[in-house]
Amino acid sequence: SIDGNVVETLNISGSGDATFVLPVGPSLTTIDASAATGDLTIGITANDVAFTGGSGDDGITMSSSSLDEDDTIDGGAGADTLTLTASTNAYASVTDSTTETLAVSNIETLALTVGANGDAIDFDLFASPTDFTKVALTSTADAANITLTDIQTDHVTVRNTNDGTDAETLNALTYDKKDSTG
Repeated sequence: SIDGNVVETLNISGSGDATFVLPVGPSLTTIDASAATGDLTIGITANDVAFTGGSGDDGITMSSSSLDEDDTIDGGAGADTLTLTASTNAYASVTDSTTETLAVSNIETLALTVGANGDAIDFDLFASPTDFTKVALTSTADAANITLTDIQTDHVTVRNTNDGTDAETLNALTYDKKDSTG
């Protein structure tokens, strides 16, 4: 067991696939899996975290709207996926959008869980938005809508889930692709 109130750094290595559900705790701020060659599935808590992935196909999930300018996410080699869920319609945030960006690199797929009307993400918040070669949307709310501003990939997938109680259909998708004019 890992105590997130005590452990500051988690080093992950080895060739086997692994899944980690990390505890909430203010001390865990560095996760280094650069020596791992297996596929890693990891949930990262709402700390200011520096994550470095290995050569496997890593799946990184950030807790609701916890990605901000104080986090660094480097997927490493492999086909990596970063999953974000919005909170109060935002997937990520920066304190000052004119001077700060989200340090996310080597992530090929950005997976967004659409859970409310008005969810939105501005890809200009990312330091390297062209790293995302695919954006995967999963709707989990009835009649949800999402706005993708300044997206820089043509590969967007939409999936509606259904738990048997709601229609859970994506009601609207606004796709604003960034071009050479900004």
